[in-house]
Amino acid sequence: MCNRMNLPLERRNIAINELDEFFKGISSSRRLPDKALEVERDRQFIAGWHAKRSVLDGVEFSLHVLLDQDYPYSPPQIFVVDGPKALEWPHLDRNGKLCITPQNTAVDVDDPVGVVKCLLKDVDRLIEESVTLANAEDFRDEFLSYWDIAMYDEGDRRSPITSILEPRGPSRCICFWSNDSIKVAGETAEGIRIWLNHRGLKFKDGKFKKCLLTWLPEPLLPSEYPRHGSDLTRMVRTVPRDAMAALTKGWKPLPTEFITILGMQSRNGACFAGCFVQSPKDTKSIVNGFRRGRVEPSVLLHRYTVGSKAVAKAQVRRADHSWVHGRDHDHRQTKLRGARVALIGCGSVGGQLARLVAQAGVGHLMLVDPQKLQWSNTGRHCLGARAVDRSKARALASEIKSSFPQMGTVLYKPEAVGPGAEGLMKELVSWDLIVSTTGSWTAECFLNDWQQTTVNAPAILYGWVEAYALAAHSVLIAPTGPCLSCGLDSTGRAELQVIDWPEVTNQEPACDAAYSPYGPAELAFAHALLAETVIDALVRQTSVSSHRIWIGSPRRIEDLEGQFTAKFVQEFGDLSDGNRTLESSWTRSAQCPVCGRE
Repeated sequence: MCNRMNLPLERRNIAINELDEFFKGISSSRRLPDKALEVERDRQFIAGWHAKRSVLDGVEFSLHVLLDQDYPYSPPQIFVVDGPKALEWPHLDRNGKLCITPQNTAVDVDDPVGVVKCLLKDVDRLIEESVTLANAEDFRDEFLSYWDIAMYDEGDRRSPITSILEPRGPSRCICFWSNDSIKVAGETAEGIRIWLNHRGLKFKDGKFKKCLLTWLPEPLLPSEYPRHGSDLTRMVRTVPRDAMAALTKGWKPLPTEFITILGMQSRNGACFAGCFVQSPKDTKSIVNGFRRGRVEPSVLLHRYTVGSKAVAKAQVRRADHSWVHGRDHDHRQTKLRGARVALIGCGSVGGQLARLVAQAGVGHLMLVDPQKLQWSNTGRHCLGARAVDRSKARALASEIKSSFPQMGTVLYKPEAVGPGAEGLMKELVSWDLIVSTTGSWTAECFLNDWQQTTVNAPAILYGWVEAYALAAHSVLIAPTGPCLSCGLDSTGRAELQVIDWPEVTNQEPACDAAYSPYGPAELAFAHALLAETVIDALVRQTSVSSHRIWIGSPRRIEDLEGQFTAKFVQEFGDLSDGNRTLESSWTRSAQCPVCGRE
């Protein structure tokens, strides 16, 4: 029986004993001594076995099956002993480890022998495919992993490059900026400046250069990786002449190095690789035979690279919109990237909502709020103590820009909507969607009147929570159809209330300092409801008004002495299990004071 005082250790010892018995039954297998476990410096192994495997009718390989310090909760690691060099087989790292299980693979801790049998079966298949080159295309599909191996094995490598390039062809002249700590590749110098400014970095601290994006028809095999300048010369032969001319224009004096980013489209998304070539020692020979400034671009680049020695390699880490928001696989980003959302009210509801829609991929935001952040706000606001006494709109805009520098624009307006904000209201017409989370009937009554009487006014999404944030509402009002007032009474209270509460006074010890009682955990569900509605409205571009409701835990409602309203129960029935999102119609009311005036 396991000692429950140290179950992890007992599990490990039992598993190792079972594996000892398993390998004793396999010929030519043996337990490895402690000295043989020093395979990877960064990982310490606690036990291991030597085993031989035969594939393809006699091709034999020696393996080491090793257990790390997380065993039996982590899978065994399998190494090929005296096998091929790195980059000869896919899925074989620099230390000879076979990559047969994804990171954080779940294993059955109660069946250690079964786990090893399964892994060895996968190893046999992988070795057979590698020997016959049946899996050579994996080099292309997982290009970045093998480019990293080549970088370290060849020794001549540079620090990583951050790419905000568009992940597509054709080959073109691009811009490169670097300082002592970071390198950035972008389409234009202005694009890089905006990205740096969003991150709070000063572009004057670094240098701009022109470089080349060479878009290849497919990812390279390891045998095709450029090792010398002449290899790059062959790759850039397909680059359009105008791109070459844009690159070499102004090479006075000749640059100390030639930089090119190799771009490729794999089955798993676009990928990039950085290449640096030092200028030849004899730069005069590059322009021999040509008048000053009249060297043919292709000839200039050929002479520049052919006389160089080696290509220094660099990782290129993508930070462009398509990669950050969906890793090239979120089809919604085509619309979201260009979407423009104006968010009015940057409090506990609107603040986190703004961050969520930015994180979801909305490319342009305008944040509107006249208030400053107070200490009492920080307990349920996405901004913390550093923003106290600062404009909510401005501090939130700064936070979002620094977190998501690939965004197009993040504007802020520290003012309130209303009849006196004529400039702001004119500007709002040009935005795709307005989101109001002010919780103020004064502001939202005006917004509703403005939308109904303004030509080409966009749709407006209104979001609010009931007491304790145990019910949340998301009402999307399309430019045509019922207006907001169709579902509210004359004081802005929704006709369909979810919960009735006993009389509660929520007042700070100050004049005009009422507040709604709820915490950040409950509020997270309201944020999710509203963010989902924003994304749906932008992607589907619906022209129909809608009402979504989230209801929380009935147990929590009961603890706080609340109960579902009769009207809510009449429309939706028994919801004793709670914790769900519902949809209700938002219809035109014959008694509406706004629509009735039409």
